[in-house]
Amino acid sequence: RIEDAGFVFEDDFIFRADVHDAGPKTILGKRYPAGRGIEDGVEVLDQLAAHPSTARHVAAKLAVRFVSDQPPPALIDRLADSFSASGGDLRQVMRALAESPEFWAPEARGAKIKSPFELTVSALRALDAEIEHPRATVEWVQRMGQPLYAYQAPTGYPDRANAWVNTGSLLNRMNFGLQLATGRVAWSRPGLARST
Repeated sequence: RIEDAGFVFEDDFIFRADVHDAGPKTILGKRYPAGRGIEDGVEVLDQLAAHPSTARHVAAKLAVRFVSDQPPPALIDRLADSFSASGGDLRQVMRALAESPEFWAPEARGAKIKSPFELTVSALRALDAEIEHPRATVEWVQRMGQPLYAYQAPTGYPDRANAWVNTGSLLNRMNFGLQLATGRVAWSRPGLARST
């Protein structure tokens, strides 16, 4: 049996003892003795999750995503404190974000630029549009600068305006909006009339 060889299977996760470094190691100042298996990984993940750098990284990502490309440092500090105090409970962190004055500040309103995918989806949802030909939708998203599943870096598409604001992208956004507003988008049918 493969489990007897030190393999662990949990849903989509596989631990392979035959490729695990079972030697002694030091990670972020903590020593891990030799001869261990899956518990090394579990303890390292727990250590990383509790590290202050993790709290700051998650806090900064959320503040950039929901507030602005250059969020106030005080907001990041507050979210990092919430992350650490709650043991990484993202519901608590999101509650702290929604209750923060920076989230509701006038300068935060409209500060974020939607990605082409977000723009397309939100416009179609607002119109209650029926998608008849999904390929054309994907092509519009691509034309606006975000070909789906094509970003080379493993981090995914950027969440900052400078990735989406340039002359070509803005022109394609305007063309998309004009065609959608004038009913010349052949691949969707606005559903506003159906709902009245």
